[in-house]
Amino acid sequence: MKNFTETPAGRIGILHMPLLSSHELRAMVKGSHTADFFEKACLTGTYPETVLGVKDISKWYEGYIQIYIERDVRTLYNVGRLMEFDKFLRLLVGRPGQLLNMSSFATDGGVSIPTIKNWISILEASGIIYILYPYHANIRTRLVKSPKIYFMDTGLVCHLNSITDSKGLYKHSCLAIYSKIMPSWKP
Repeated sequence: MKNFTETPAGRIGILHMPLLSSHELRAMVKGSHTADFFEKACLTGTYPETVLGVKDISKWYEGYIQIYIERDVRTLYNVGRLMEFDKFLRLLVGRPGQLLNMSSFATDGGVSIPTIKNWISILEASGIIYILYPYHANIRTRLVKSPKIYFMDTGLVCHLNSITDSKGLYKHSCLAIYSKIMPSWKP
């Protein structure tokens, strides 16, 4: 839509297609045990193609990241520093569910805080991450407190953290998030 000479307003509809839900995943994943479902859902992610059985899931995600960064980020969002953006993405995926500390990311990534803000907005607009803002009864407190960042696809998180099997999944620090969400679940 970026290269249209006239506005398409009123002539098009935009359809947001979320990734597969847990209900849809449960219908597609073999094994009814909660731990089996959890492992499969984390390792394969929520893209239909990865769930249905790509031969080499690691290669699929590598291609996805390469196309996303080279085509979407460079072309659509005009980001010139692709190596730094890729580094930021990999830093961010190592801290899922944690409070967003932009100054820490800026220091670790070697870029400015406004650049980090821009890159976060790009990731959010393209559906890679979800920003969860804190809820407080006091509106001022809501606006001041730091949000948390969550990735929309667990398979991407596993791939970028080099988690390829259930053993790696249980050993990685990312699992701590899920133990908080599901305290009764034990690996």
